[in-house]
Amino acid sequence: MFYNFLSYLILLYIINVLFTGIVALFIYTLDKKKVLSLPQLYLISAAIAPSICSLLIYYLLILIPKQSSLFYVSVVFAVFTYLLIIGRKNLHKLRDSTLTFLQEKKKTEPKIFLFIASALTIFFLAWQIIVVKIPIIRHDTFEYGTWGKVLSERKQINYSNQRFDPTTGFYFVGLHGMNFPIFGTWERFWNDITSSQGDYYFRSVTGWYWIIIVLELLYWLMKKDKVIAFIAATALVLTPAFGASLLYYHLDTYRIAFLVITLSLLLQVIEKPNRLLVLLFGISGGFMANAHSLGFALAGILFILYGLFSRESIKNKIINLLIIGILILVFGAVHYLFDILFGDVWVTWLKLQWKLIQESLK
Repeated sequence: MFYNFLSYLILLYIINVLFTGIVALFIYTLDKKKVLSLPQLYLISAAIAPSICSLLIYYLLILIPKQSSLFYVSVVFAVFTYLLIIGRKNLHKLRDSTLTFLQEKKKTEPKIFLFIASALTIFFLAWQIIVVKIPIIRHDTFEYGTWGKVLSERKQINYSNQRFDPTTGFYFVGLHGMNFPIFGTWERFWNDITSSQGDYYFRSVTGWYWIIIVLELLYWLMKKDKVIAFIAATALVLTPAFGASLLYYHLDTYRIAFLVITLSLLLQVIEKPNRLLVLLFGISGGFMANAHSLGFALAGILFILYGLFSRESIKNKIINLLIIGILILVFGAVHYLFDILFGDVWVTWLKLQWKLIQESLK
């Protein structure tokens, strides 16, 4: 068990710390005007980095199926290495900026700094205890985890017959994107390479995005009033449904984290138009769509809201809408397009809804 847990911790560090740092460095390199504060930069990167891993595996299982686990993991590592190479010249700048920011906060707001640092430490320890001690037992997450396992064994995504696994009799009825279950696929590829077992990383996803939501709330409200920020964060954590999601694992923290990030980016890009914010808005909206069909619908709504309220010229607005639309498609909505064109789940569901509407009108 110790070896399995150690293998998981290494994977957790690689994806959630190292890859997050690389994504932050890449975005920092693109952010010439420094429109993102350091906390926002790291929060966005922390959400995006693990999702990029899943998205890469998703496309690889479609385009280059039936390869070894080592191949898929190596491609993911190669992509992040490439991002690191692009941003390498700014590595010292980002490091120095981060250290300076932390030192200033420690000096000017010592009590808040100590409280947040202590709270994060306690959270990390509690989070790991939960991951190790509590198995996946709830229906939705159990279904997603099983589908992730099936994909890791098939090493292929085929929309024509992807839902049924004849070896186990498992039938995946989900309407939503693949990113969340592929966290489990990615972990099993890692297990194959390291000769380890377990689904610790898949269990940890809920907690990772849970704390991102809390920190996002704190970050934005502290800009207005620190007392209100901490009251709101405490109220959120103590809300039974939100607190319980940390214990029982669920996709909701994953999709809601991207909703919060996408919405905040929308408000920013409307207030202060910037191409980097447009790119991040599209990417985050794509991952929100990938997480859940509700996220797909919300991505469409936020896309329309940008078109309605953006203060840019008509030309720039049209260009940005095209960029956002393409990014939402590439980073998530493409699943729904593929399923409608080549699969049968969404077509069957839409036919059923139409039939129910007809019956209700009789």
